[in-house]
Amino acid sequence: YEKTGQYEQAANVYETYAVNNPKDKISGDFFYNAAVIREGMNYYKLAFRNFNEYYKKTNQPDGLYHLAKVSEKRNNKKSAISYYEKYLNRGPKDAQKSIESAFKIAKINEQSGKKSEALKWYRTTLSVYKKYNKNDSSSSVGYAAEAEFKLAYETFIKLGAIKIPSNLAKQGPVVERKIALLDKLTNELKQVISYQDPYQVVASLTTIGQAYQHMA
Repeated sequence: YEKTGQYEQAANVYETYAVNNPKDKISGDFFYNAAVIREGMNYYKLAFRNFNEYYKKTNQPDGLYHLAKVSEKRNNKKSAISYYEKYLNRGPKDAQKSIESAFKIAKINEQSGKKSEALKWYRTTLSVYKKYNKNDSSSSVGYAAEAEFKLAYETFIKLGAIKIPSNLAKQGPVVERKIALLDKLTNELKQVISYQDPYQVVASLTTIGQAYQHMA
């Protein structure tokens, strides 16, 4: 069925066999195959159910990862975070999925307005990235670069929040603080640029320009 593009029928066959043959060792794989097809067809409820059955039968960490991804697509943020965390707690060997999972937890928290939690997980993203492969050339570099930028941007916010007083006697120490933060920001953004991710390179250069304009 899959070879002829009859994906609905293929998923039905996989599900039917897996349900009717629960003791068969390949039933877990059949649930997985059905889940992948259902997810590709945007049938997220069925995809979640099948990935859950796959995980229960195989206890493979990637089952948790897929449950997180489908939960995210269903806009169930709490469930997505929970499964991403469970996946990471299993100590998986897949570097890219591990880095992505930490990043997604950060991103979901940011979207939910939980800034401190988001920043914590952006830092975790970098820790996971460095743990697995600092020179990773895969798409996980993009996650690390964005996490690094998000943390650096906090320095930019602090820089912008400092106002130079009109009193000349008080300007010196304030200017020194701003210069110190500008140096800190510049170094942090250089680190972001070192990842050579096009989007974050542009974001970093734009931010540096805005920082110098703020100092003018």
